[in-house]
Amino acid sequence: MVALVGGLGLAAAACSSKEAAAPAPSDENAYENDCAVQIGGFPKATCDKSPRLCDTPPTCSLPTTCGNVSQCLNTVDNAGKTKVALRVRRLAVAAPESLTIPLVQRTILNKAMDFASPTCGERGDGSFNWILEVDLATNKLKTGGAAPADAAGAGGYCFVNTKLNGFDVAPINVNLTKSAEGLYTTETVPVLNVPIFVQGKRDNVIILPLREVTVKDVALSANGNCIGSYRAGGLTTDLDCRENISDCPKWLTGGSLAGYIKLSDADKIDIIDIGKTLCTVLTNKTGPDGKSCPKTATGEIDVKGDYCSTTKSAGGCQDSFWLAATLAASATELQANPTDPFCTGTPTN
Repeated sequence: MVALVGGLGLAAAACSSKEAAAPAPSDENAYENDCAVQIGGFPKATCDKSPRLCDTPPTCSLPTTCGNVSQCLNTVDNAGKTKVALRVRRLAVAAPESLTIPLVQRTILNKAMDFASPTCGERGDGSFNWILEVDLATNKLKTGGAAPADAAGAGGYCFVNTKLNGFDVAPINVNLTKSAEGLYTTETVPVLNVPIFVQGKRDNVIILPLREVTVKDVALSANGNCIGSYRAGGLTTDLDCRENISDCPKWLTGGSLAGYIKLSDADKIDIIDIGKTLCTVLTNKTGPDGKSCPKTATGEIDVKGDYCSTTKSAGGCQDSFWLAATLAASATELQANPTDPFCTGTPTN
């Protein structure tokens, strides 16, 4: 994932004009552990570990072309539909620690999920498109990564269905259960490979190889336009209407997910721009080749994770890392009859 860094700077300045959207605790760090998660567990779906110092009222206003602020900046209206599609707008990683650092979360993941639309407070590249299609009539979910599309989100998406870098990448269909509180939870998905097309380039893809993944406690809005919510006070004129993520993230999450990444899978995933594998990013360890994780004399990964794929528990064989995150999403458009080779099962490499 570090491939997306590309010399980007972080907007780290805090705004003096901020007021708390809700009464702030006297201890600025009181929210630090709001998204804490144990290995093998899930973070709270609605967690927010920021101090919540939002502009109230918002100091930045968005044109109507950006979507409805109260409807998560939706690009289409799902109201009245029995099958609704949403694009993940924020994936807030809670574990492993190596993916929670600002370099990964802010400069890489957030940038890849934000659109290239500065007038809407979005200065990303739209290269990470994770789609959730919920069938409300049958309580089923279809989810997976979408092929590169318009960087501003126009024209709709199609699910990738092909082989990429040796991995089968395709959407999965899974049953949903709905709690008495109206929250959706999926069955456990054995394998879900989600592609990130670095800067939207089709020949530079990173696979997020999730195993035994479950999406949990998803709060889908009544009109089907939101998971979580958009907080307009997260944009501030002090930063040229950029997000001040340290004080007030613009997306409040409304669902959680968790699964594991096997180190053996991660070591097969080349991050072209840094010339190393995903395994080295997860472990911060590099073997003598300078590219992949250290190996034993028999070729086994010689570095430990925090989770065991065979016992499905923390520790143990330590052949994996537990990945847990929360998410926010907004209504989007799926193409009815895609012709993109990435979406039609045509092998690409």
